[in-house]
Amino acid sequence: PIETVSHPNLTLAALHVDSYRFSMEWARIEPQRGSYDENALQHYSDVLDALVAHHIRPMVTIHHFSNPAWVADPRDPDCKNGVSDANLCGLGGPGGAMVVQEMASFAQLLATRFGDRIDEWGTVNEPVNYLLAAYGTGIFPPGRSTLLSLESQFIPVVRDYLSAHAAMYKAIKAADTTDADGDGVAAAVGIPLSVVDQIRTGLVADESQFWRDFSQPFYGANRAGAKVPQGVLDRFWLLSMQCGLAAAYFCIKAFSETELTQD
Repeated sequence: PIETVSHPNLTLAALHVDSYRFSMEWARIEPQRGSYDENALQHYSDVLDALVAHHIRPMVTIHHFSNPAWVADPRDPDCKNGVSDANLCGLGGPGGAMVVQEMASFAQLLATRFGDRIDEWGTVNEPVNYLLAAYGTGIFPPGRSTLLSLESQFIPVVRDYLSAHAAMYKAIKAADTTDADGDGVAAAVGIPLSVVDQIRTGLVADESQFWRDFSQPFYGANRAGAKVPQGVLDRFWLLSMQCGLAAAYFCIKAFSETELTQD
């Protein structure tokens, strides 16, 4: 049941890893709003059982870029046909509050079903990248390009996604009350940007140097014989300094701690 990673003969067990972060595909589990595929849920249950049997600690990210079509149908990105169970019209629009609630409900479902084997949860993955690609430039579904209408269209999307993070956090904490590994914490919940303490420590100590150092293993430049152009490493550093993990982490943290109030 442990899926192959990139080659049919290469499995997680063969890699001797002790943890594994993956997502449970929302569209596979809930292909229509309110209709759940028990076969899909059983598949993920089997994967979790196999991970636990091999002493591999699961970390599940609930929303990793993709949605069921009924959340934000890319065939109607401007919601010309109105909000319906077949198309909630995505974040930031007339059905935005319903999308937030559906994301929380999905989180609650997974935490209820699988909390006995999962103690580490991520609500959303790389929120800055997702929001810019899906709603800023339109290169990800649902294909909306709103950056030129920042205050009227893009900011409402951001606020909905932050609301979804907070709602998912609360849903997981309420539903997952089983301490699967016996460390005293039933559910450690965050985003992939906030659960890596070494990254936070490095950013605080010297953000610029951290990104310089991090670019080496990121592109494999620290391997013997590697020939990674310096320009590639420099661009990674520049982009990271402009909109890296720190910006995303502190933005999410601030909104979460203030319960998304206007201040």
